[in-house]
Amino acid sequence: MLYNNGVIAWQEDSSGGRLLMVIGVLLLGFVLLRLGRWYWSRRLNKWAADQGLKLIGFRGAQFYEGPSAWRRSDSQHLFRVQVEDRTGERKTAWVLFGTYWGFTWGVPITGVIWDDKLG
Repeated sequence: MLYNNGVIAWQEDSSGGRLLMVIGVLLLGFVLLRLGRWYWSRRLNKWAADQGLKLIGFRGAQFYEGPSAWRRSDSQHLFRVQVEDRTGERKTAWVLFGTYWGFTWGVPITGVIWDDKLG
């Protein structure tokens, strides 16, 4: 803070302050990405367990992938999942959360399309 003719003025900090801000923003972004991954992992694991399956892996679908490619809204979340049943057989599917007009809290999963059904 500088005093110039009785007026208080803020002097911008050197590049050290900017560096701290950039590091803070990057750290916040990393934490938010990890929280998102944890959230969806938890929801997909719960879905798999409810179906008597074990979740092996998942990834979020790009806008051009899956059965609803190019038609999904921002409130729909599509995942490519790989699960294992009780016999050890692995299957893959598309799992959709939400509806076109908004996220549904009462019905978390609005669609599951197994690969053997796509034909």
